[in-house]
Amino acid sequence: MIVDTHLHIFDRNTPLLESKWNPNGEEAPVTDAMMVFARHGVSHGVLSTSSIYGLDNEDFRRALARYPQLRATANVALDADLPTLSRMASEGFCGLRLLWRPLEAVPDLRGADWRALLRRCVDLNWHVHLTDRATRIGDTIAALESAGVRVVVDHLGMIDTPLGINDPGLLAILRAMDRGRTWVKLGGVFRFSDPQRARAAADAFIAAGGWERLMWGSDWPFVGHLGTVSYQDALACLDWVADPAMRRKVQSGTAIDFYFGGVG
Repeated sequence: MIVDTHLHIFDRNTPLLESKWNPNGEEAPVTDAMMVFARHGVSHGVLSTSSIYGLDNEDFRRALARYPQLRATANVALDADLPTLSRMASEGFCGLRLLWRPLEAVPDLRGADWRALLRRCVDLNWHVHLTDRATRIGDTIAALESAGVRVVVDHLGMIDTPLGINDPGLLAILRAMDRGRTWVKLGGVFRFSDPQRARAAADAFIAAGGWERLMWGSDWPFVGHLGTVSYQDALACLDWVADPAMRRKVQSGTAIDFYFGGVG
């Protein structure tokens, strides 16, 4: 069993924000994702939203209705009420995505509006799927933890700096994993400018949380790297987990518990 905790879907009818990245006619429909899953023995998947979708979650809603082996994160309005989020939870949505790494300045998670939204997430057992800059990711995680939500950090934290595993941002993620409310996704290696930084970060996270705090994700269809990265390439980083029993935890066991309530 393999669980892919990070993939994207879109087609030519997806109402992507004009101010954001545009797929230029490329498509990644959920039916294609399911064919990729079948070829590689992937049993379950988690659809990751992105800033390009704005607040539109209809593609995910249709995919979740068609494929019960999927879950999804969402972009929601800051004032989304509990009934709205509860309905989304019943459809298979399981968290918020904060794609903050591109932002020069980020919202104050300790402000009243954000605290209210995060309390609703706690009520629903939703998590926050986070991507942020190395210089502030520790503070962001701390603010989310103080609100009571679980945190899943994307792409090995994307700490792509000369300091590597000694970067304060990466060390902050390791400390957060140890506190027990933060998980990390093993994947997105191709997004690092230096593959050795990715491998070193992976080794650090495997050593710190491979048994219970690490999950694998492909980042299919490899937006920005279409045609240069394959699904098999994404799977290959699982080989970095040397212990076979730990590898099973990383590739499926932890994710089944986290996203699917332990139902295989």
